[in-house]
Amino acid sequence: MASLFLEFKANESVFSCESSTPATAAAELCSSLDAPHTRGNDWRMLAHRLSLDRYLNYFATKSSPTGVILDLWEAQHFPDGNLNRLAQVLEEMGD
Repeated sequence: MASLFLEFKANESVFSCESSTPATAAAELCSSLDAPHTRGNDWRMLAHRLSLDRYLNYFATKSSPTGVILDLWEAQHFPDGNLNRLAQVLEEMGD
């Protein structure tokens, strides 16, 4: 997760966990965080670290909770958002 690469495309979401190319960073990130982890480094921790944990019950109903978290974070922080903060959270989770 520390080597997160985010690709920007005009008129598209920055993040897409429903990608047709599973090799994309977002798809790999979603795949990694959607599954529960014994250390707790999963979508629940991501939501907590991004201050979105009040929506945990909603995220839990989705096929890709990580994708929904990233979409919500993007909606709240773009176009003026700071991807460095998101990268920092993901790097801390990977430690």
